[in-house]
Amino acid sequence: MAGGFRYVAKRNDTNTWQELNNGIKIPNLDEANSTAGFEFIDGFSETEIYAGGGRGDLWQFNGEKWRQVPFPSNMLLSAICCGQDRFVYIGAQSGTVFKGRNDEWRMIHRGDLSLPFRQMVWYQDRVWATSDYGVWQIVEMK
Repeated sequence: MAGGFRYVAKRNDTNTWQELNNGIKIPNLDEANSTAGFEFIDGFSETEIYAGGGRGDLWQFNGEKWRQVPFPSNMLLSAICCGQDRFVYIGAQSGTVFKGRNDEWRMIHRGDLSLPFRQMVWYQDRVWATSDYGVWQIVEMK
């Protein structure tokens, strides 16, 4: 689970949680209210997990320690999907979508919606995204 102030934990058993904050710089109150903090978390395995939110605030966990990932935008980040195609998809403000992995990211769609995506999931060989206004398929135009 991920939450405000870049907090991350995993459930080991009923009512037993383990913090996974090694390497994370805890934001101050001003940062947590405006630019930093976790809105989402997803991963390919216990040794490759991504969490993010805020303005381009993206982090990666290698099973032992977190590191901040250089992200090419300071847009507000809202949703994530680690796809079966082995890429990570990040939903940002206005329905903008980024695709990448590790330190390589690029915008694949510039959104023009009034709200960001709330959730992104992999289904039927593609990413699906939702907001208060509907459901979209994320298909990269080549």
